[in-house]
Amino acid sequence: MRLRVGEEIIACCPSGIDHYSRISSVSKAEIRAEITHSAPNAAEPPVAITLYQALPKGDKMGEIVERCVELGVSAVVPVVTARCVARPSDGGNKAARWRRIAESAAKQSGRGIIPSVGGLVTLADAITLSKAHDAAFVCLETEGKFSMKDFAKSLPTAVRSIGLFVGPEGGFDSNEAVLFATQSIPAVTLGRRILRTETAAAAAIAIILYELENVL
Repeated sequence: MRLRVGEEIIACCPSGIDHYSRISSVSKAEIRAEITHSAPNAAEPPVAITLYQALPKGDKMGEIVERCVELGVSAVVPVVTARCVARPSDGGNKAARWRRIAESAAKQSGRGIIPSVGGLVTLADAITLSKAHDAAFVCLETEGKFSMKDFAKSLPTAVRSIGLFVGPEGGFDSNEAVLFATQSIPAVTLGRRILRTETAAAAAIAIILYELENVL
């Protein structure tokens, strides 16, 4: 990057704290910098959102990861559901590529962390993982009344992590909708229009963060 002694850099830590530093020495092997002050990263949202994204067709997953990381998601977990057409045989290679996309998007948008992209899991496993969050919800096109605003208003002020479920092309089937209900995961509507899966994930994150950043 051709930086010189005396110039400033910002070192980001997994905790979301940015360390503002001034370069004190530069060599071929290393750069040394002294921290002048530290502060929370201003781009990080007040709540950590994990997106449980049903695997879409083609290479849409990379697009979803990129958009959602830019918007503020903290983690992405690819999920296999009943209506998923894709069943990648090279899941490891694709996951590695999705992680590179997440890293690039995080740097581009000034994030304080690099959101994680997990390995492929079943819907049952994803629901089990979501129990670790303070709250969770699922986007269902069959839900006509309960909105993002309603969901945001229902959250306690102490909420710090949320799980978000988005289905594949064709959405979740009726059995999966019942499963969410039995696991006390509320269904939320994204509005009157039916969105593509790659649009739904980004829209859901943008809406919920807009609502929560005004109340948390």
